[in-house]
Amino acid sequence: MILKNESEIRRYFIDVGDLFSFKDLRPGEWFVQIENEKDFLNHYVFEYPRKIDLNPGENKKIEIKIFPKKQIIKMINASPLPLEVNDK
Repeated sequence: MILKNESEIRRYFIDVGDLFSFKDLRPGEWFVQIENEKDFLNHYVFEYPRKIDLNPGENKKIEIKIFPKKQIIKMINASPLPLEVNDK
């Protein structure tokens, strides 16, 4: 995840299902970007705030929803192998 304002760029590593916090952000306008959204191949990244306005001393909570995609499991019909029996 990337947070950036006019003069700073901060990168954070996040994992699906984790809670995380951004500390020591200066007041002002910050832009939020999930870098490499396509890396979440088996997940949906839903809408999330793209911009945060942070006032001095303010704490903000944002939610980014990332859910697993349903995966189709295909069963392959396996037929038994022929068995040869020697009656000798």
